[in-house]
Amino acid sequence: MSTLAITVNAPGVQVMPGQATSFTVEVRNLGQVVDRYRCEIVGMDRSWVTVSPASFELFPARELDERAGGRGSDAPPTVGRFTVAVHPPRSSAATAGAWPIGAKVSSEHDPAQRMVEEATITFLPFGALDADLRPSFMGGRFGAGTLVHLTNAGNRPEAVTIAGTDRAERLDFKIDRPLLTLAPGETVNVKLRISGGDVKLVGGADTRPFTIDVKTNSYDTPPLSLSGTYEKRAIVPAGLPVAGATLAALAMGGFAVYSAFLAPKPTASPNASNPAGNVASPTVVGVTPSAGTSG
Repeated sequence: MSTLAITVNAPGVQVMPGQATSFTVEVRNLGQVVDRYRCEIVGMDRSWVTVSPASFELFPARELDERAGGRGSDAPPTVGRFTVAVHPPRSSAATAGAWPIGAKVSSEHDPAQRMVEEATITFLPFGALDADLRPSFMGGRFGAGTLVHLTNAGNRPEAVTIAGTDRAERLDFKIDRPLLTLAPGETVNVKLRISGGDVKLVGGADTRPFTIDVKTNSYDTPPLSLSGTYEKRAIVPAGLPVAGATLAALAMGGFAVYSAFLAPKPTASPNASNPAGNVASPTVVGVTPSAGTSG
């Protein structure tokens, strides 16, 4: 047989995350001895609730009824009340909806004597988005890519729309997921590619600012506008023609110096003195026979 009785007085309790509300837990001592009681809230993060007082002492109800008679206000307490403050944080962890909880009251005299009474606390919904471009400055000759880093910081699902605009209306935006639904606390990276404008053959770069608008279907979720810059670059950089002309001039100058001072000079050919190409006749030298030689 239980030696205590509890009642949770929390009908229709609601709270907006980031704010606080409270309810009471009533305890009655049905035992035979004076006892001390403690209360604990289960089913919710302990840092989101505060119970006061930490404990209290109650006299037995039967003993009091026999002793008190008609003394009324002079009688020691047989019924006590805990006040429970609920203060969830304004974050996606405190998801919107009904939160079943339990108020567990235990006896200090006999720890086996404990009782749990259930109740429901409703967290009200709120919307919040966090987003940024990664990177916010990009450049290319035919287009460039970036990411929309998006987080649902609210405590309810959100249907999100992403769109891009630029004042000059010269850019094209290719968004990988222009429509998506995010659960509370969910984070995604949406691919975005930017292109457009006339192709620049030669010259410098043009910077073109743009805006990415992020909004939801909920009227109370503030929309976001993300600013970025796209740098349109020329196919041939501005300094390349000048550098090419400089290199060509240096090459021509080097060739002229080589030809004038360093190139080997041609040597005379053996036939240079006989341009007709005549071949000299061989000279025949006569041999005179010696006197002592007979025929």
